[in-house]
Amino acid sequence: MNKVFKSVWSEALGAWVAASELCRGRGKGGGKVARAVALAVALGMAGGAFAAGAGTSVSNASPATATNLTDIAIGSGATAASKTKDAIAIGDTAASSADGAISIGGSVSNAATNSILMGNAGVPAGTTGQVPVASIDAGSTASVFFAPAGGSVQTSANSFSFNPYAGIKTSGSPDSVNISGTVSAAPSSVAIGSKSSVTNTTAAATAGVAVGANASVQALNSVAIGANSVPKYVESAVI
Repeated sequence: MNKVFKSVWSEALGAWVAASELCRGRGKGGGKVARAVALAVALGMAGGAFAAGAGTSVSNASPATATNLTDIAIGSGATAASKTKDAIAIGDTAASSADGAISIGGSVSNAATNSILMGNAGVPAGTTGQVPVASIDAGSTASVFFAPAGGSVQTSANSFSFNPYAGIKTSGSPDSVNISGTVSAAPSSVAIGSKSSVTNTTAAATAGVAVGANASVQALNSVAIGANSVPKYVESAVI
């Protein structure tokens, strides 16, 4: 009886060998081809989620935009657009537009170098009523702002702010601390307490300290400690 042979690749011997035509064979490199196809499919799927060559952007709805190589944008309509590097925007329509700026939260905006903004713009889109804005401007470098109900930090470099009330802000007050209050045109000042304030009205309120609910300082180097306390004179204290 005639016998028919065919050549098959032996992985054990690393060579072509003769075998019966009834034997099942696999072409040389078949396993590598399968693995290459699987890798190509995986890369193709990843290509829909990450922007190559211009930072990293991830979104399931409106495209997120990352301008420079080390920028990161995550969220529908999020934008990370540093001048040269390291802007991060996480959240729907969150925006960071300076080197080292970090924005986390819905519709928040950070334009200050090496600063951090965490919060929320407040009222969802389509809801009636005023929408609070949570933002840090370009003049507030190296600042930290926690804004669960909106608010703003303006021209206040090296400041720290935490504002749970919509519309409350820190402005014109570098090197200041503002927790639940308002600091306005008062460099090196501290306001701690519900709706406390250090503000410049008739006199410079530089280096003022207001601690307590509704405590208020409007005079140079003055201190107000306690609810509703208000010093009236320069370099005075009310406790």
